[in-house]
Amino acid sequence: MKYISLLILGSLFAATSCYADFQTVTIKHQSESSIGVPCVGNDSIIQLRNGKIGIRTSSGKHYSLNLDEQDEDLSAFVGSVTDSDLCVIALKYSENDVNESFSLFVFDEASGRFKQSSIKMVTNPEFLNDKIISEYMDGPKSRKDTACYSVHAKDFFFCEQREQFSEKLERVETCNEKSCAPPVVVRPGEAVPVRATVAIEKAHFYEKKSTESFDQKQSYLIKGDKVVLNDYYRGDEGLFYQVTFFGKKTITAWLTASAILIDE
Repeated sequence: MKYISLLILGSLFAATSCYADFQTVTIKHQSESSIGVPCVGNDSIIQLRNGKIGIRTSSGKHYSLNLDEQDEDLSAFVGSVTDSDLCVIALKYSENDVNESFSLFVFDEASGRFKQSSIKMVTNPEFLNDKIISEYMDGPKSRKDTACYSVHAKDFFFCEQREQFSEKLERVETCNEKSCAPPVVVRPGEAVPVRATVAIEKAHFYEKKSTESFDQKQSYLIKGDKVVLNDYYRGDEGLFYQVTFFGKKTITAWLTASAILIDE
């Protein structure tokens, strides 16, 4: 992680720290300030007046960023994306005891304005080259989202999302700019799908009928059969795993968690 000093522009920006090519700043209430870092779009002026957050362009036009009104100074990250040098602004949106969320904006050269990123928000962000890492708690689950920068779209997209739902297991989904691969269940920080063994004499497959309902099917696996874990669901009916069984036919369906043992 690289730290660089922030040029304080009068009393309008107060520096704390910075990450990669991003700087942490505080936008003072009832003021306006230049972005203060070298990037495309840095001739725009950030305004925080009467609780409203907006931008004044180099030509003198004003536009709103359509965020909730602020009644005090606003924390933000400002910086640039390595491959394109477009200005990026992350404005603090909310916080609780463990998380800080930021609305993300990327400068759009075609319109000459900052537009909200398609991923909209990042939480507890760490800015790396062409990536933003968000690690945060979502109730009892810990999550780690990686947002990658698309040179083609000139915006960020979630290229990997990890959800740790137990001490030893994570659900991970990876995406490129156009589509996402099916999720898999892995061990924390790993990429290889977890395998499991059927632990009961007859483990019936289930079909997921709705977001909260499963129907038992006639087909089943027997004790000792091996499966790969793809996904999970925890609801009123308990914990289920979506699995793939590679036999004479490849079958993907749901099993109850009680029907299998996770391989070590």
